[in-house]
Amino acid sequence: MITVTSYTPEVLTQIANESISVIIHKFSCLIRNGRNDDLFCFVEGHDLPYYNSRIEAISGRRCVFIDSKGKKNVIKAYRYFNSQPNYANFKKMYFVDRDYDDNSNLDSAIYVTPCYSVENFCVSNASFAKMMKGVYNVDVDNPKYELVMAFFETEKNKMLSATKTFCAWYKCVRNMQGENHVELSESFPADISIIGPDNIMEVNNNLEYINAKYPNVPDVGSVDLNASLQEINDDLHNIRGKYIFEFIEYITCVLNKDVKGQKKYTEGKASFEKNRKTLLSRLSPYAETPNSLRDYVFRMTS
Repeated sequence: MITVTSYTPEVLTQIANESISVIIHKFSCLIRNGRNDDLFCFVEGHDLPYYNSRIEAISGRRCVFIDSKGKKNVIKAYRYFNSQPNYANFKKMYFVDRDYDDNSNLDSAIYVTPCYSVENFCVSNASFAKMMKGVYNVDVDNPKYELVMAFFETEKNKMLSATKTFCAWYKCVRNMQGENHVELSESFPADISIIGPDNIMEVNNNLEYINAKYPNVPDVGSVDLNASLQEINDDLHNIRGKYIFEFIEYITCVLNKDVKGQKKYTEGKASFEKNRKTLLSRLSPYAETPNSLRDYVFRMTS
């Protein structure tokens, strides 16, 4: 579905002022009720379950999180508070997803994930191994461990094959000049590839079909697509985060069925609840914590 929305400069200014004014109001209320050594953390919103325990653990200080309702508002908040000397004594940190944006002009005071989004921290082999131990009772010394890790590796490769062309195309569209906007849902387009519940299957996974599916944006050429594919680099950390969650839901669906069936990969009776709204909260204990995040927190709190 293509969404093209036109705003006058006056309306855009009003929207920007309203969004930042809400954040300023939240922050003003918090500093009146907070402590001088609190860390004020501005997050996009969906990423709060990932950051809330990690920043406190890394810094050893109490953190107050401000849901900024999106990446653009986190950046606006930084620019506003950085320009106000009366807020300089309060420790503030800012967290955004890399997405497929050009973030090269963002100040180093804003943390940008080294992968597409915080969701992508949940898809490494190490994260999956932790989940297998924590949810399905399979640790490294279990004979099923190597079997389930091989299954996970095979499915990751299938996921990459099924999604990387569309993600590379979308990355090209995001970097086009002009008003080109594609509204994507949380689920991968099923007419291109099907992710779960029982398998991953490619349907129309090719550039010609993708270009034709979105006629309201300029066609992406093969040269640009290949350059974008090189940047994705056959790494699930560079696939759109919403699709990573769809992949994890597929994997846990297979494992949950295994719990109730032949127990080829799992032990015990525990299973992983399927609920997209709370998925990051439940995966957060198993997710990666990159060194770049630790370095950022240490730098901003020193």
